[in-house]
Amino acid sequence: MKCQHCRIGHYQSIQVPYIQWHNGRILVMPHAPASSCDVCGYMEYDAAFIYKLDYLLDKLSEQSPNLAPKQAHPIFIKSAQWSPTRRS
Repeated sequence: MKCQHCRIGHYQSIQVPYIQWHNGRILVMPHAPASSCDVCGYMEYDAAFIYKLDYLLDKLSEQSPNLAPKQAHPIFIKSAQWSPTRRS
């Protein structure tokens, strides 16, 4: 199919990362289907992929699961074997 951007090149199927903010969190899909022009490099994601992803995200938003991150606390382990020293 001819490129809609430059009207010279042709689209090649590729897989690229898809990154999007969703409900204050970042969503990363590492191998999303896309097409890239072999002349100008214009890239667009596969429309069917975007529609399916939007559908799934809408379903996830309707259920509104508790996806709040848990509080992480650092773990300190006391060790008698090691202590920082400074030698000049």
